[in-house]
Amino acid sequence: MQHIVSNWAAGRRGHLLLQFLVIVSLLTTMPLVSMAQDASADTDTTTSEEKSGRVRISIDESGISVEGEVNTTDDGDSEWVIVDDQRSWKEKGTDIIRFGEGVFVGHDELVRGDLVVFGGDAIVEGRVTGNVVVLGGSIRARSGAEIKGDAVVIGGGELDEDEDVIIRGERVEIGGFFPTGDWSFSGIGDWWGFRWFFPVILFVKIVLVLLTLLFLPERVATAHGHLRSGPLKSFGVGVLSACVGFFASIILMVPLVIMIVGIPLALLIVVSWAGLFIIAWTVASYSVGKWVARRMQFDTTSGFAYVLTGTLVISLADIIAYGFGLVGLAPLEWSFQAAGCLIRIVAYTCGLGALISSRFGSRPAVGPEEPSVPVEGSPAPTV
Repeated sequence: MQHIVSNWAAGRRGHLLLQFLVIVSLLTTMPLVSMAQDASADTDTTTSEEKSGRVRISIDESGISVEGEVNTTDDGDSEWVIVDDQRSWKEKGTDIIRFGEGVFVGHDELVRGDLVVFGGDAIVEGRVTGNVVVLGGSIRARSGAEIKGDAVVIGGGELDEDEDVIIRGERVEIGGFFPTGDWSFSGIGDWWGFRWFFPVILFVKIVLVLLTLLFLPERVATAHGHLRSGPLKSFGVGVLSACVGFFASIILMVPLVIMIVGIPLALLIVVSWAGLFIIAWTVASYSVGKWVARRMQFDTTSGFAYVLTGTLVISLADIIAYGFGLVGLAPLEWSFQAAGCLIRIVAYTCGLGALISSRFGSRPAVGPEEPSVPVEGSPAPTV
């Protein structure tokens, strides 16, 4: 019994000793806990300040970027300038390419990659991680917009940007290539512009076809032989060549335009197409003028007379529409404009097909010889 009592007393003393040690440890660690809470409160305050907008951290395919400026205070500490941008980005697309329409990037929208627009405007209020390239339009960067690449405008447009817009790349503007302005051919549109613009365009056409014939007489005559021997074939080849060549040029121009160094090559492709269509128009005018001279029995063998006559005949519907526009007969003006547009398309297509079929005037046509133009007063041929 005495042994049991002694064991109980020893266990009681051990329990009291354990309680004493716990109390001492608590009293000792309370200041440390208080200090840790104060430090945690400071850390939370700093974190909340950073979350409120002191630093803007962007994470994309290029990596992690921290944006803002650092100011040094009087005591030597660094302080971040607050960047007020707490937008949640909504992805609009990747490498957007549009033809004949504009593109609008909203305030909270993100384009990952490049934004390329042909024949339209690019209105940017959000963020574009690549380049913004517009051909035949304008770039309008509104407040809060950010373009991490280059901003390129080609063809008479403009780069319109607000003060707080961020463009990290180059600003490139190449103007005067595409015709701009409202050159309407209707009485409702810019009548004065049409009044002076149409005669100038007709005069320029005549000068260009005469110069083309002056430098390439043999090739034009050879292509005319293909058009005369097979007009339907030339038309079909022209349609196919125009479609394939157009899409191939667009596919080739897109990467060239995106790369700033490739812009001169892209412009060279466009200029080459313009020269090709001028030669095609010359071939069509030559063929039409020669056909009219043979039908009307004109005593001439001048190629310049052929292309001049052919150009006027092909443009006859447009000339009549111009006359109706001057006297204010809008319905007749529109009708002849539509007819003139169709005639021009057919002429261009046939001339282009004949040019392609003849391998740009280097391969003569295989067929019957063209009959000579009879001259009045000459003896009739004998059979």
